[in-house]
Amino acid sequence: MKNKYVYKSIKNIIVFHKYIMLTIVSVLLLLFLTIGILNYVHAESAKEYNKVYVSIEIKQGDTLTSIAERYAVSSDHYEDYIEELCYINNLKNDTLYTGCYLLIPVYTEK
Repeated sequence: MKNKYVYKSIKNIIVFHKYIMLTIVSVLLLLFLTIGILNYVHAESAKEYNKVYVSIEIKQGDTLTSIAERYAVSSDHYEDYIEELCYINNLKNDTLYTGCYLLIPVYTEK
């Protein structure tokens, strides 16, 4: 009878230690993934760009958003790019007229 109790107790301890090890491994894996993702995001935002200005003619259907989609660094920067377009060209609203010209910044990686 005592052997059964000792066997169950040892078995419970082994199972408990397996769960502890599994938890530790899971936490470490999550930590490494988080650090990796943060390093990737930091590397992307740390890229350096050259900026030149180009004049483009507004075509039928062009919008500030469509221009940002063509020339902005990434979709994360559309709003900043549109704000810069408005500032450079002294635009008070988002109305563009076909045939007019806009001065736009074009970014290229260094």
